[in-house]
Amino acid sequence: MNGAESWNDIADYSKSKVDWLKTVLELPEKIPSHDTFNRVFAAIDAEGFEKIFIKWIKSIQHFPDNEYISIDGKTLRGSKITGSKHVTHIVSAWQTKII
Repeated sequence: MNGAESWNDIADYSKSKVDWLKTVLELPEKIPSHDTFNRVFAAIDAEGFEKIFIKWIKSIQHFPDNEYISIDGKTLRGSKITGSKHVTHIVSAWQTKII
């Protein structure tokens, strides 16, 4: 979400992009509040989401059977600012081939 570090940031960003979001989402009301974003993400079953996400990626990938997109994430040690709950994360993705 474009560098958002809080549910407030996500809600603010979404409000600033509401016209574009309406082209890809049904938004019968308005952009959800920061509390709603928090509740929705807290309710997501991480393992279930992972299974569905992998199934979706496999359905849209157009690689031969022995090629994959590898995704790796890291949290940078020492990146937490004193008094903050936020740390820096890095996600890398690359195409790999199984020989």
